[in-house]
Amino acid sequence: MIETIVAFDLGAQTSSEIPLPDSVYCHGSRFPYLGILAGKLSVLLCVENGECEVWVMVEYGVANSWVKHHVFSQFSGDITPYGFTSCSEFLFRSDDRRFALYDPVSAKNIKPSILS
Repeated sequence: MIETIVAFDLGAQTSSEIPLPDSVYCHGSRFPYLGILAGKLSVLLCVENGECEVWVMVEYGVANSWVKHHVFSQFSGDITPYGFTSCSEFLFRSDDRRFALYDPVSAKNIKPSILS
């Protein structure tokens, strides 16, 4: 399981490792999606039975600043996280090859669409 993020600072030309939150790899979950949510480094993952978690690093590079931002379990079946939109919605693909958005503010799914 992935336990760290390898970061490279282009300006200083140095690399560093940023540990993921403990629960991300303790759950034995599938690979997490790494992205940016509201300007913060974030991890989106599905842990079990359609339950998903979003973790946000409040202070970049500070390992103990990860906070659980959102937990939701409105999905049934096997879903795969794909990332975040610029409007802070979560993008998923279901086991029937449809993409769906989840809006955490209104706490509801947005109509899925079929892949072409």
